[in-house]
Amino acid sequence: MGLSVKKWDFFFYATFGLVVTSSVKVSGVLAVFSYLIVPVVCSTLLGRRGRAQISWAWAIAFVVSILGAVFSYLKDWPMGATIVCLFGVTVAIISLTVRMKYVDDSVDGERPEPEELGWAAKRADDAVTQ
Repeated sequence: MGLSVKKWDFFFYATFGLVVTSSVKVSGVLAVFSYLIVPVVCSTLLGRRGRAQISWAWAIAFVVSILGAVFSYLKDWPMGATIVCLFGVTVAIISLTVRMKYVDDSVDGERPEPEELGWAAKRADDAVTQ
Protein backbone atom coordinates (compact mmCIF):
# COMPACT_ATOMS: atom_id res chain seq x y z
CA MET A 1 0.00 0.00 0.00
CA GLY A 2 2.86 2.37 0.76
CA LEU A 3 6.11 2.78 2.60
CA SER A 4 6.25 1.44 6.12
CA VAL A 5 6.43 3.76 9.10
CA LYS A 6 10.06 2.83 9.70
CA LYS A 7 10.96 3.85 6.15
CA TRP A 8 9.08 7.16 6.49
CA ASP A 9 10.84 7.80 9.81
CA PHE A 10 14.21 7.08 8.23
CA PHE A 11 13.41 9.33 5.28
CA PHE A 12 12.26 12.15 7.58
CA TYR A 13 15.26 12.01 9.91
CA ALA A 14 17.76 11.66 7.06
CA THR A 15 16.23 14.67 5.30
CA PHE A 16 16.04 16.62 8.55
CA GLY A 17 19.71 15.90 9.25
CA LEU A 18 20.76 17.08 5.80
CA VAL A 19 18.70 20.26 6.05
CA VAL A 20 19.99 21.12 9.53
CA THR A 21 23.59 20.39 8.56
CA SER A 22 23.45 22.56 5.45
CA SER A 23 21.57 25.32 7.32
CA VAL A 24 24.19 25.39 10.06
CA LYS A 25 26.89 25.92 7.43
CA VAL A 26 24.97 28.87 5.99
CA SER A 27 23.64 30.70 9.05
CA GLY A 28 25.26 29.21 12.14
CA VAL A 29 24.33 26.89 14.97
CA LEU A 30 22.61 29.45 17.20
CA ALA A 31 20.35 30.79 14.46
CA VAL A 32 19.28 27.34 13.27
CA PHE A 33 18.47 26.03 16.72
CA SER A 34 16.78 29.29 17.70
CA TYR A 35 14.45 28.86 14.73
CA LEU A 36 13.85 25.22 15.66
CA ILE A 37 13.21 25.68 19.38
CA VAL A 38 12.08 29.17 20.39
CA PRO A 39 8.85 29.49 18.33
CA VAL A 40 7.61 26.11 19.57
CA VAL A 41 8.50 26.94 23.17
CA CYS A 42 6.67 30.26 22.93
CA SER A 43 3.54 28.74 21.40
CA THR A 44 3.57 25.99 24.03
CA LEU A 45 3.87 28.56 26.81
CA LEU A 46 0.88 30.36 25.36
CA GLY A 47 -1.11 27.17 25.89
CA ARG A 48 -2.04 26.65 22.26
CA ARG A 49 -2.62 23.23 20.72
CA GLY A 50 -2.72 21.75 17.24
CA ARG A 51 -3.18 24.17 14.37
CA ALA A 52 -3.24 27.19 16.64
CA GLN A 53 0.13 26.18 18.11
CA ILE A 54 1.81 25.80 14.75
CA SER A 55 0.23 29.04 13.54
CA TRP A 56 1.56 30.90 16.59
CA ALA A 57 5.00 29.32 16.11
CA TRP A 58 5.10 30.40 12.45
CA ALA A 59 3.87 33.89 13.31
CA ILE A 60 6.46 34.32 16.07
CA ALA A 61 9.26 33.12 13.79
CA PHE A 62 8.07 35.38 10.96
CA VAL A 63 7.76 38.51 13.12
CA VAL A 64 11.12 37.93 14.82
CA SER A 65 12.76 37.36 11.41
CA ILE A 66 11.36 40.57 9.96
CA LEU A 67 12.22 42.60 13.07
CA GLY A 68 15.69 41.08 13.15
CA ALA A 69 16.30 41.95 9.50
CA VAL A 70 15.03 45.51 10.02
CA PHE A 71 17.10 46.09 13.19
CA SER A 72 20.11 44.52 11.52
CA TYR A 73 19.79 46.82 8.54
CA LEU A 74 19.10 50.00 10.52
CA LYS A 75 21.79 49.47 13.16
CA ASP A 76 24.29 47.70 10.88
CA TRP A 77 24.37 44.68 13.19
CA PRO A 78 25.05 41.09 12.09
CA MET A 79 21.72 39.57 11.09
CA GLY A 80 22.15 36.13 12.69
CA ALA A 81 23.12 37.52 16.08
CA THR A 82 20.33 40.09 15.98
CA ILE A 83 17.71 37.44 15.25
CA VAL A 84 19.04 35.13 17.96
CA CYS A 85 18.93 37.99 20.49
CA LEU A 86 15.38 38.88 19.47
CA PHE A 87 14.37 35.24 19.88
CA GLY A 88 15.83 35.37 23.38
CA VAL A 89 13.94 38.56 24.20
CA THR A 90 10.74 37.06 22.77
CA VAL A 91 10.91 33.88 24.85
CA ALA A 92 11.77 35.93 27.95
CA ILE A 93 8.80 38.27 27.44
CA ILE A 94 6.37 35.42 26.82
CA SER A 95 7.73 33.43 29.79
CA LEU A 96 7.42 36.40 32.12
CA THR A 97 3.95 37.23 30.82
CA VAL A 98 2.73 33.70 31.46
CA ARG A 99 4.40 33.66 34.88
CA MET A 100 2.91 37.04 35.85
CA LYS A 101 -0.54 35.80 34.81
CA TYR A 102 -0.09 32.87 37.19
CA VAL A 103 1.14 35.16 40.00
CA ASP A 104 -1.71 37.64 39.47
CA ASP A 105 -4.30 34.86 39.63
CA SER A 106 -2.81 33.38 42.81
CA VAL A 107 -2.66 36.84 44.48
CA ASP A 108 -6.37 37.28 43.79
CA GLY A 109 -7.01 34.04 45.65
CA GLU A 110 -7.90 32.08 42.55
CA ARG A 111 -5.84 29.18 41.32
CA PRO A 112 -5.72 29.23 37.52
CA GLU A 113 -7.06 26.21 35.68
CA PRO A 114 -4.43 23.94 34.08
CA GLU A 115 -5.86 24.73 30.61
CA GLU A 116 -4.90 28.37 31.09
CA LEU A 117 -1.28 27.47 31.83
CA GLY A 118 -0.73 24.91 29.09
CA TRP A 119 -0.13 21.17 28.98
CA ALA A 120 2.93 21.14 31.28
CA ALA A 121 0.99 22.66 34.16
CA LYS A 122 -1.83 20.16 33.65
CA ARG A 123 0.63 17.29 33.89
CA ALA A 124 2.18 18.78 37.03
CA ASP A 125 -1.27 19.34 38.53
CA ASP A 126 -2.29 15.74 37.77
CA ALA A 127 0.91 14.45 39.40
CA VAL A 128 0.22 16.46 42.57
CA THR A 129 -3.37 15.23 42.89
CA GLN A 130 -2.41 11.55 42.50
